[in-house]
Amino acid sequence: MKQREKISDDLAADVMFASDRTCCVCRSEKQKVQIHHIDKDPSNNDIDNLAVICLYCHSDAHTNGAFVRNLTPEIICLYNTSWREIVHLRLNVPNEESGRKELAAEAFLEASLDCHYWKNHFMSLTTPPLPEGQPGQFKDVWDLMAELWIPKYSEEIFQRYRPLFINGLLEVQRRFDRLIQLFPDVLPHDFRAKLVRASRQLDVERIVYLSLPKFVEENQTNSFFYARFSGAIRVLRDIVRDSDERRELLMRSNKEPNQ
Repeated sequence: MKQREKISDDLAADVMFASDRTCCVCRSEKQKVQIHHIDKDPSNNDIDNLAVICLYCHSDAHTNGAFVRNLTPEIICLYNTSWREIVHLRLNVPNEESGRKELAAEAFLEASLDCHYWKNHFMSLTTPPLPEGQPGQFKDVWDLMAELWIPKYSEEIFQRYRPLFINGLLEVQRRFDRLIQLFPDVLPHDFRAKLVRASRQLDVERIVYLSLPKFVEENQTNSFFYARFSGAIRVLRDIVRDSDERRELLMRSNKEPNQ
């Protein structure tokens, strides 16, 4: 176990200021907060590895059930980055445009997290350890999933991952619909259309998955099984990359006039 390095008062103040002393996950302004090491390495006091989290969320980040609550290090990093960007907007551009950008940043973050929900559900059903690949081999976890994590077909494996396609994909579709309803004025038209198309494609993957044992010849089952995973991963990967890129561009465009 790595030895804990004390966070200096100046660094702690910078971390708290960057998050407006507010939990980056639940964003409740009335909760007591702590500084959390995102990678769970208490010796790594890089400011980008430190997140302000309330006691409730901090507890979830250190439990074995973190996959269920989406509080993996990767997800906390997304919350932390997005919340700091939103706080920056609030502090530096206090006007109507700032409010729209804050809402848009929140919407793009939610779109990305909605996809990570399915990925975490997948991981919770998979027997560890999962292959990690070589350093720099894959652009991100979605490419890693597509290349190394898709299981081979068997009746037992089909039944194990059935909830991922029945409940998991339906939940992602529900979340996409919720996004479109909650943020109609800040989400660009082309992105809303992309969410609708993604939901339709996920519907196809779910229906075909459920039909595999009945309508696919035995010698083709594994290739069709692989294609369902590959198709769902591709759809969600595209949403994640697009949402993250749009959020980054949004923040960059806000900072440029002040430079």
